[in-house]
Amino acid sequence: MSDFETMKIEAKRGTQILVNYHDCLGWNDFGDKGNACYNPFEYSSQTECDEEALWLAAVKSTMKKNSYTHLLLAELVAKDIGCAWVTYDWLCKSMSRIFSGQSMDTLVNMCCLSKDVKIKMKEKGITSINSLEEVYV
Repeated sequence: MSDFETMKIEAKRGTQILVNYHDCLGWNDFGDKGNACYNPFEYSSQTECDEEALWLAAVKSTMKKNSYTHLLLAELVAKDIGCAWVTYDWLCKSMSRIFSGQSMDTLVNMCCLSKDVKIKMKEKGITSINSLEEVYV
């Protein structure tokens, strides 16, 4: 099996992770605007740029436009970020940036931590934190 075929399998797995944990990500941070700490068009190496491009191709080849999964995830993400809709291209680019530079196991672990922190914050009645100690102590 080629490296790209393996990436496509991982992209399918990653897409399901994102469907299940869509509310655990700062989706806007992965859009073209990035954020104060992340510029999506500034790569530290050509390898990093190539990896993101390969993830984009893997995402687009496994999540076809207007497929059930695409429409479901687009609806969930749009609701999470307070928009009426998100475009297919924006969603695919954001997903490729999320998948770049990490394994799907790491992504699941990060999403589980995020979900747990959100639950603890709700239990404690707080809406923002500066440290995990605020929810775990």
